[in-house]
Amino acid sequence: MDVEVTADITQYNTVAERIILTLRNISTADIHTGLHYQIEKYGDGAWSVIPLDFMVDDILFTIRPDESRSFDIDLLPEQYEYTAGRYRVVKNITVDNQDYDITYEFNME
Repeated sequence: MDVEVTADITQYNTVAERIILTLRNISTADIHTGLHYQIEKYGDGAWSVIPLDFMVDDILFTIRPDESRSFDIDLLPEQYEYTAGRYRVVKNITVDNQDYDITYEFNME
């Protein structure tokens, strides 16, 4: 699975409201994904899902080889009080009928 995941910045403050996440398809197959994501925090040697309550439209996007697509990741700071630490965004993608979770790690200060 050849997907490049980048964001607008890598260091955020604890009152950040969103991340712009870009997926770039560097494979030869189409990548399919939707708007859904989850945020996780690292602590005590493991990743834990942050319980955010939100809904997204069920839209399927196709990212063809050598194309990119950006997604707004709302951190929903009104629902969760972020503290300094290590976090990641988890998005599900499908390539050749196989599901994968891809992640993007970032820090909060």
